[in-house]
Amino acid sequence: MLKKQVAGLAEMGFEAVSATELEFFILEQSFEELSKSGYRDLTPISAYNEDYHILQTTKEEGVMRTLRNGLYASGIPIEGSKGEAETGQEELNIRYGSAMDAAENHTVAKPAAKENGWHEGHAVQFYPKEPPGRRGRGAA
Repeated sequence: MLKKQVAGLAEMGFEAVSATELEFFILEQSFEELSKSGYRDLTPISAYNEDYHILQTTKEEGVMRTLRNGLYASGIPIEGSKGEAETGQEELNIRYGSAMDAAENHTVAKPAAKENGWHEGHAVQFYPKEPPGRRGRGAA
């Protein structure tokens, strides 16, 4: 579908460019621990709002720095990352580029976030909809 849209724009003399922003939650538990508990009582890695909170996001650099550096070393242009508006929520921004490159970069970054969390003993989850009572905009 994206290829068709990009081709249609090119025929009209336009180039489609896009950026991507992934929002996800880092949990205190690993996927193995969550599996044993029946995926109950998911505990965010932090207990308070992450949005622009420098100290809290410093605590999560074990996951986030490895993710940013690994993606950047793989040729994915990372713009930055920051804490988001809910407990344990992070945001990863990938610099704009061609629409096809942006889609491919997003497709690589999502499992990379989960793998980096796993290496640090944490589950990383992209919620399709947050649990009741929580705010944020995590995506499936």
